[in-house]
Amino acid sequence: MNGEQIQQPDLQRYRTDEGYARSMMQQTDPSVLIYQLQTDDILEELEMNLKGFDYDANEGKYIPKRDRIINNKGLSIIMTLLKMELNKTKILSYYEDEDVKIRCKEFEENLVDILKAKYKEWEIDINFLSSIRAMLGNAVYSAYMRALKGGERAFLKGTEKRIETYSERERNKGMLGGLGLGKSRMF
Repeated sequence: MNGEQIQQPDLQRYRTDEGYARSMMQQTDPSVLIYQLQTDDILEELEMNLKGFDYDANEGKYIPKRDRIINNKGLSIIMTLLKMELNKTKILSYYEDEDVKIRCKEFEENLVDILKAKYKEWEIDINFLSSIRAMLGNAVYSAYMRALKGGERAFLKGTEKRIETYSERERNKGMLGGLGLGKSRMF
């Protein structure tokens, strides 16, 4: 009886892993791993927030909700800075805790310097400077946290392995099933 209790969690984990792999295989986008690395959606959401837009799921598009926070010239430069930080190279890197802290601090210090120098030219209300720093700093921090100790790389490697295992199992099941060996018969 004790042996059965020990085996139950392993069986549940197997079912969970298999279900996960099955759901990954059934995604409409056949390249789930590439989608995981794309930062376009994150960048678009940040850009649209700075423009004063929110995504409306019912309408399937961004709609204006408030005044824009920054003019087009400033937005262009801010987005360039963000694209240098939010990309697959950074996400697939390996960073230690201290590396993440240093890089995020550097980004925020540079951002504060730029905002301080350009906020009038970019038509930013001085009251929004801290909010902009926090919004963009949090996005950059989140990207670096995905790379903490190679976490994103390890996650994707594990996902790829589960998908390959599932595919191989399904392929073998089909081959054995054609020979009448796919399913065991219980009498």
